[in-house]
Amino acid sequence: MPSIIPTSSDQVQDIARALLEAADSPDEVRTDTSGPRLAFIVSDELATKAGFGEYDDDPEPLPEPEPEPEPVETKAVNEPKTRAPRKTTTKDA
Repeated sequence: MPSIIPTSSDQVQDIARALLEAADSPDEVRTDTSGPRLAFIVSDELATKAGFGEYDDDPEPLPEPEPEPEPVETKAVNEPKTRAPRKTTTKDA
């Protein structure tokens, strides 16, 4: 759903009027005041019908993502090294 944000306070009434005239019901036009400016939240179809964008009900499919490369096995660089046991000599008593 697109957000239509007027760039100036002078546009608010004109945009609201255009959206409400294009809507089948006033419930199709919601307002959002959570940001720094008032925004109108409408469906893609309503935005297009009111002249605020193009809605394509049969969009081109997105291209297939490229496959991820095969993982390469690597030896851990910081892997602790193991030592061979110490050689001990036995002393004859």
